[in-house]
Amino acid sequence: MIALRVVRGGTLFSRGVAVVGVVLAALLAPFSIAHAGPRTDLLGGGPGIFCVMFLPTGVHRCVDSPADLVRARSAVIPSRTSVEENGAVRGTNAVFHIATIWDNAGYDSKRGSYEFYAGADCTPSKGDINWQNQNLGSIGWSNRVSSFQSYGNCQTQVFAGLTFTGLIFPVGGFLTASINVGPTMNDNAESIRWS
Repeated sequence: MIALRVVRGGTLFSRGVAVVGVVLAALLAPFSIAHAGPRTDLLGGGPGIFCVMFLPTGVHRCVDSPADLVRARSAVIPSRTSVEENGAVRGTNAVFHIATIWDNAGYDSKRGSYEFYAGADCTPSKGDINWQNQNLGSIGWSNRVSSFQSYGNCQTQVFAGLTFTGLIFPVGGFLTASINVGPTMNDNAESIRWS
């Protein structure tokens, strides 16, 4: 504290406050929490746990609260389209909410959720793949999926391995929704497809 008494410009009080701030920041730095997910920061909300992606472009944003998802959707979905409070999409570009995945079972968003949008709905045929993500880790969602809900014509299938390898849920097909992907796949998904 002797250094605080030698002041060039400003007051002893203002210099003291600045030094105390620097000391506190240095002391608290080891206790900061790092998020393993993607650091997108574009909405000022940090890395966040509530995410949205527009699949055709791969653009995605994560925010800290479900309330901020409205802004995240608007930032991700093409500009000629608007997103309303309830998640409905209006405008000249067709945009479809094809699925949401949750970090918890039972569609519980306490630990996060990820919404996926696309430029077209899935086809009614389950013999083709309409949309996919071959590496959920690239968007911060490796080994996190516990439940999912598909929308429109889409149905979901998750894989334990990258690029659609390893264990599959559901085995032999797709599901519109799953309140719990089961003990084998819970927190084990590495890739996902929609048909």
